[in-house]
Amino acid sequence: MLISPCECAGTVALVHTTCIEKWLTSSNTNHCDLCKHKFNTQRVAPPFSQWMVSQLHPSASYGFFSDFLCLLVLTPACVISIYLCLREAASNSKATELSIWQYRGFTCLSIILLLSYLFWLYITLR
Repeated sequence: MLISPCECAGTVALVHTTCIEKWLTSSNTNHCDLCKHKFNTQRVAPPFSQWMVSQLHPSASYGFFSDFLCLLVLTPACVISIYLCLREAASNSKATELSIWQYRGFTCLSIILLLSYLFWLYITLR
């Protein structure tokens, strides 16, 4: 069914309802690019099952499953690495000059690992 949703005229005045909905969704706008008419829109999230199926589609280049897989791999790797670095740093905290540098190195490595992981997690969740 063709409708005239905005103030455009001529060949661009009439559009299919499904076409305008798809265009507004893909362009992430709520107004006509030509006449600047603002549409009364309401964004509705798809059902969870439909969203999960869309993540399996080949066009979803970087989706939920890849983020989840990275989370499953990176979280234990980060925790174990930080634990091992801090344990080694604690065992090298004696007074010799070489072990003090090792202590500082392992402590810095632990901090860098933690900050990198938290930064990745923030970007992923955002």
